[in-house]
Amino acid sequence: PVKWKTITFGVGVQTLFSQGRRSPTSEEITSNPDLPVIRTKFTTIAPQLSLNFSGTSGWSYISGGLGASTFNVGSSEAERDDRRFRTINYGGGGRWFAKDHLGFSLDLRFYGISPQGGTDKLPALPRMRLVVLSIGVSFK
Repeated sequence: PVKWKTITFGVGVQTLFSQGRRSPTSEEITSNPDLPVIRTKFTTIAPQLSLNFSGTSGWSYISGGLGASTFNVGSSEAERDDRRFRTINYGGGGRWFAKDHLGFSLDLRFYGISPQGGTDKLPALPRMRLVVLSIGVSFK
């Protein structure tokens, strides 16, 4: 919304959805055949403030925000953890055009997830840091 010389101040929203799974190895199954598949799911959404630096062939930026996230680890949906964690995210990157209609983008983002106390059914979770590197291609 505001531009000053080559810097533009930006406002936006950042969101991330990720999930994974880990199956027991054949050695683990040999010693314990009842081991489940472990599933993880991380979601976060946060308002963002950014400083954007424009150039002749694209722009670079640094940004950050404070929002909420959920982090689930378990073998089934019954073990879902609905607690929300305060999460700060910060990082930077850019989008640069090599040709008129072909661009490349890069974003390196850090997520600092606050610790969470335990409950009767859920364990306490320590402070965690998640790092995400995104690389992409843009067409216009």
